[in-house]
Amino acid sequence: MKKLFIPLVAIWAALQLPAADTKVSPNGQEKADSSSSAEKAEPKENLNWLTDLAKAQAEAKKENKLVFLEFTGSNWCGWCIKQHHETYSKQEFADYAKKNLVLIEADFPAGSDPTEANKALLKKYDPEEALPTIILMKPDGTILWKKQGYVPDGPKGMIAEIEKAKPKA
Repeated sequence: MKKLFIPLVAIWAALQLPAADTKVSPNGQEKADSSSSAEKAEPKENLNWLTDLAKAQAEAKKENKLVFLEFTGSNWCGWCIKQHHETYSKQEFADYAKKNLVLIEADFPAGSDPTEANKALLKKYDPEEALPTIILMKPDGTILWKKQGYVPDGPKGMIAEIEKAKPKA
């Protein structure tokens, strides 16, 4: 029994420690830090990620842009964190998004209850609760593209998928 006890305690203790690649955000929640020390600026944080769909749709209509709705588990979902690191944190995506998209994030972080608005968005647009899920829509709510799961190839892959889904002028 002692031979099993010590390894089990060691495993349990290791799981209790915060991951080495996490940091605590200003609101006290752990947040994945996928940047290296040489990579300080994170374009996702420099982009305007809204949390209200109606506001995002109104802004998209006013600016003649599309709505890019992302469902994420920002501090626990491995594929969400990977998508952030490999796509949203890159300047190429930031530049594209600023010209073409109104961004909205529905976050479901571990350690806090989701907002009622996020619960309603999840029920309407992602009832399977698959994270990450990305929905591209017109300002009127017409869905042009829905992707459940990770989109590979960084900004180039994401931009290519958006461009394929965009209505042709």
